[in-house]
Amino acid sequence: MVAQRLKTAREAARLTIAAVTENTDLSKGNISSWENAKFFPGAWALVQLSELYGVSIDWILTGNTSSIINMDALPAINKKAEVIDPDLKEMIELLTEMLESDQQHLRSWAILQFQNAYRDYLAMRNAQKKLHA
Repeated sequence: MVAQRLKTAREAARLTIAAVTENTDLSKGNISSWENAKFFPGAWALVQLSELYGVSIDWILTGNTSSIINMDALPAINKKAEVIDPDLKEMIELLTEMLESDQQHLRSWAILQFQNAYRDYLAMRNAQKKLHA
């Protein structure tokens, strides 16, 4: 259900509805209505939410996890991890196991957690670049 995925993505991004309104041009009332399945967000709202939450519009609309992460890239990454770092290899194997699970909620949770961690990493890296610039 679109409403539940919107709420799940917002919570996984650790954002309140107020924080979403501060980072978009969307209103609290609209966000609440969408998350409570009273109304459906329009195209521009979906674009903003997708970018802010770090999820694809396809996932918001369909729940299709294959559009969030490229499963085909994992074996290539795994080969690099053997050379780079054994801890990284273990994390990739665990992530792969969760993404290949028959349990939809486990796959969705793993994807959202990974995206959240990656977004946090990029924010930290960008902040460090600004400090050194």
